[in-house]
Amino acid sequence: MDINHAKNEISYAKIRLFNQSNMVFTSSLCSMLETVLTDEVPYGATNGKQLLINPKTFVELTDNEQVFLLAHETLHVAYLHTLRRDDRDHQIFNMACDYVINLELVNQGMTMIQGGLLDRKYRGMSSEEVYDLLSKDNKPKPSNALGNDIIPSDESATDEITAKIIQAVHQAQRSNNYGSVPDSVKRYVGSLHKPKVNWKAVLKRFMLNAGKADYSWKKPRKKLLNQGFYLPSVNSFGLSKVTFAIDTSGSVDDKMFSQFISEIHHVFKQLNPDSIDLMLFDTSVKLHKPIKSTNELKKVELVGYGGTDLRDTLEKYTKTNSKALIVITDGYFNTRLTNPKKPVLWVIFNNPRFTASFGKVIHFKLE
Repeated sequence: MDINHAKNEISYAKIRLFNQSNMVFTSSLCSMLETVLTDEVPYGATNGKQLLINPKTFVELTDNEQVFLLAHETLHVAYLHTLRRDDRDHQIFNMACDYVINLELVNQGMTMIQGGLLDRKYRGMSSEEVYDLLSKDNKPKPSNALGNDIIPSDESATDEITAKIIQAVHQAQRSNNYGSVPDSVKRYVGSLHKPKVNWKAVLKRFMLNAGKADYSWKKPRKKLLNQGFYLPSVNSFGLSKVTFAIDTSGSVDDKMFSQFISEIHHVFKQLNPDSIDLMLFDTSVKLHKPIKSTNELKKVELVGYGGTDLRDTLEKYTKTNSKALIVITDGYFNTRLTNPKKPVLWVIFNNPRFTASFGKVIHFKLE
């Protein structure tokens, strides 16, 4: 086996990956991973820090398959698969992650390695969702040509892996290829930002002023519980009955949307609600669903791109049992709106001149 030949093949494959405009983020992250040659993996594997490649089998792949392998292993890192297994079965979780990645890469026109796992019924699912389905399926599991290519990382590696992911996102932004960053990565990186809004303070004050405080009896304050008292937590006031409406009109780009989703992420972190009622809107409501976890939130995609009209949003709000509506928008719309006669909080970005004929207004600035 000519090791130098294998190294050259890997280098050329990385160049081919880099030359694909929809793979700028992936190729940037791939270049940050140390490449280690080993015959202990079928084709490739990763531990979150290193890219392990079998030189013998790598050179036997076609050019397109080589690029696929590099992208496949790199996305395991990007999606933190080496850190997300928890107490799940290793083999089944690896299969679930492979189903998600392979489908994504094939949908982007890549050529999957023969014998890889692919099933379009898993489209739009997270690795955890696919894992749950695989775990419940008693049928024999299909063979996986890529094998168990996820080597679990220690939690201490989280910061180093995250730093590489953030650097790759920044490189994609600088090269005007932010669209090459997978949506779930955008959400993850966005969630690391400090929130622009102190949601704990804002929502508590807003709901109390609106006379709509609805304390939950599910989350008692631990200190008082230890003293024999059972009182509701101030962290859980009625959020299951609050609707968040996010502007997804044409003036909102991927970066802005990620910041908005990050704000909702921090609502979960700061207030720990059972669920949040979420709307996405442009000229009408494009999505309306309950969000029960940050994992569900990461899968919410930017839809809309039209003009901005709140009438449908407000009408749907009046028909819900929500006690308050929180609208995150730039406030640039000309339609005359009818007061829904229910509390509304306008969270306005980059538009300090915005005023509202009803509801409360707070402003924040996006960089």
